[in-house]
Amino acid sequence: MTKVVVTGLGATTPLGGDVSSTWSGMLAGESGISTIDEEWATHLPVRVAGRLRVEPSEVIDRVQARRLDRGEQIALIAAREAWADAGQPEIEPERLAVVIGTGTGGALSMLGQDDILESSGVRRVSPHTVPMLMANGPAAWVSMELDARAGAHTPVSACASGAGAIAMGLDLIRLGRADVVVAGGTAACIHPLPLAGFAHAKAHFRVGRRVGAGSNGCRRRAFAEVDGVLRSCPADGVGPMGGCLEADAKDSTEDEGGIWAARSIRAPLRPRREGWP
Repeated sequence: MTKVVVTGLGATTPLGGDVSSTWSGMLAGESGISTIDEEWATHLPVRVAGRLRVEPSEVIDRVQARRLDRGEQIALIAAREAWADAGQPEIEPERLAVVIGTGTGGALSMLGQDDILESSGVRRVSPHTVPMLMANGPAAWVSMELDARAGAHTPVSACASGAGAIAMGLDLIRLGRADVVVAGGTAACIHPLPLAGFAHAKAHFRVGRRVGAGSNGCRRRAFAEVDGVLRSCPADGVGPMGGCLEADAKDSTEDEGGIWAARSIRAPLRPRREGWP
């Protein structure tokens, strides 16, 4: 069986602008949730969300940022950190793939450009609208950044999109389609419409958990040593039959008492069948 390890990590979240600050915030028990004080949120039934601790505009070049949806900006920042953390491995472009999942795609760009269309007319709509709203935009931008030509894929499965991306990256390596994969998830949806929808669905807390991104670099037979600390771990906990690739086939309003969540946790831990990767 092909051994796959995680060699680099990257993140920008409501707790910090990188992996180190995010991890420190978690260990300290900090909360990334804050109140939305802007006027546009005045009439929302719930006015809390998990906003990025560091604005992407502080990290990404201003000219490039204007061409990117916020979710794409987040993905680029996390991917750059993961790539650097992995030691910027020398790899043929045809053996490097990108898998970045998202539950909402470029929702902010779509809603924002629709507002411009309604208020100012067709001529004011950005020529970058379509690349900004496409769900595969984050994966595409990261693949261009890293010159990854073994594929740029985008699993879309709500809050499990990032986990599904990591599982897909693992499979790409095990199936021999890539030697290195940058995988993770991104989302940015703090806007009156999705916030109102989450609030009325009694699921508003999920918004705070999804505003951020994480990427990791998975590769075969490789480890990266950074600052004297071996930054690698087996990725085998997610397999072709792993929990994040299963579905409960139930409506979100049905209460199953957590049995399907428990099954998804147990699935990656059960012994693999002989001969399976």
